[in-house]
Amino acid sequence: MDTLAAQVSAFADWLANLHPLIGQFMSYAGAVRLPIRIIGGLLCALAVIFVVLFVVRGIVLRFKLLRAYGALRKRDDRASDFSKIFAHDKTLAHLWREYEHTLHRSTAVISQPSAARAASLTIDEKGIAAVRANWV
Repeated sequence: MDTLAAQVSAFADWLANLHPLIGQFMSYAGAVRLPIRIIGGLLCALAVIFVVLFVVRGIVLRFKLLRAYGALRKRDDRASDFSKIFAHDKTLAHLWREYEHTLHRSTAVISQPSAARAASLTIDEKGIAAVRANWV
C-alpha cells in the first residue's frame, strides 16, 4: 500500500504532465515561500466560496424569476391570482405573500380628478400629509 505522500506525489506528477502550462505553474508555485502559498490558497478558497454561495445562487434565482416573468406575460386577465405563479418556488411564494400583505384596495377618491386609485402600497393619509408638509 502506498503512503499518502507517495499518492500525493503521483497526483502532482500526473497534474504537471496534463498540460505544459500547468507544469510551469506548479514549478513556479513550488518555488514560492510557504506563507505566500498559504495566503494564496486561502484567497482561492474564499473566491470559490463566493462563486458557489453568491454567483451560482444568483444565476439560479435569475432563472426562477425569468420563469415567473414568462408566466406573468402569458396571463390574459389582470385580476388573476398571482400566488399560483409564484407557488412553484418556496422563496418566491413567501416573498409574494409578504408583498401581497402590503397591498390594499382603495375606494376613496382623491380630490384631483386625474388621480384614480387602484391597489396601492399601504400608506395612510397622515403619512402622505407629513411628507407633503416637509416639501413645502
